[in-house]
Amino acid sequence: MEKEIECLVEALIKMLGKSNKRVIELTSRVEQLEEIVRESVLQDDKSVSIKEIHAAFTN
Repeated sequence: MEKEIECLVEALIKMLGKSNKRVIELTSRVEQLEEIVRESVLQDDKSVSIKEIHAAFTN
């Protein structure tokens, strides 16, 4: 029983780590998008192309 609990705890820790990694990646993407919007507003260019957004997210 103790070994099963230990394995369960280890599995939960791994799951949490993967979840945290996804949150960090999502936060990074949101920050990139915010920067694109800020630059767009500063340049008074309201039309940011999909290609520009995609390029920013893939860099």
